[in-house]
Amino acid sequence: MNSIREIALTFCAAAVFTAALGMLNGRALQKSGRYIIALILLCSVIGAVANQGFSFDFAVETSTAKQNTAQISLCEYQAEILIGEILQKGGIGFQNITANATKSGDGSIIINEIEIETDDPQNKALEVLTEQGIDCKVVFR
Repeated sequence: MNSIREIALTFCAAAVFTAALGMLNGRALQKSGRYIIALILLCSVIGAVANQGFSFDFAVETSTAKQNTAQISLCEYQAEILIGEILQKGGIGFQNITANATKSGDGSIIINEIEIETDDPQNKALEVLTEQGIDCKVVFR
């Protein structure tokens, strides 16, 4: 049953591919284009029957370094938003928040360090953060 599916899949894929090529070649290559399309379809069916079919595995490698960098910057952004909301609810004004955070294996965010640019008293900001369970290094500018 799988071989029938493979034959049908390769034939359909070859038909779609050759139809796209047929649309691109225009009238100049219409007669020879038909022979080329027939040859491609014939080769795809014979290849599928002989189990030498086409491979649709495009082995695209994604850069894990880029993914990790994006995840870290997203974690840091989420931490900055969270700290900003906590400070706003506590009545603390701030100009800028910068967070250093990492994401653990279970999806939780671990905040390592926070830099807060504020004119309000530092001890009041620390009090608001500790009330909400934020326990990390806090640097004020």
